[in-house]
Amino acid sequence: MEYPKMLYRSGWSDLNDCVIVYDEAQEDVANESGFVALGSLAEAPEPAEEQQAEAKPRRGRPRKDA
Repeated sequence: MEYPKMLYRSGWSDLNDCVIVYDEAQEDVANESGFVALGSLAEAPEPAEEQQAEAKPRRGRPRKDA
């Protein structure tokens, strides 16, 4: 594994509650305290509706239906 890593206590719900570990021993201690890597979580949250509504329109001509 590559270090340093950021580990999060609350997953995607609170990205401010995190620690940085620099080796496997520190990672083991952080894991015992409830910190995990975001990549090890099941899936990322869906984007908020405001973000979806603010999506930029596509550029160029629309596709022709064959």
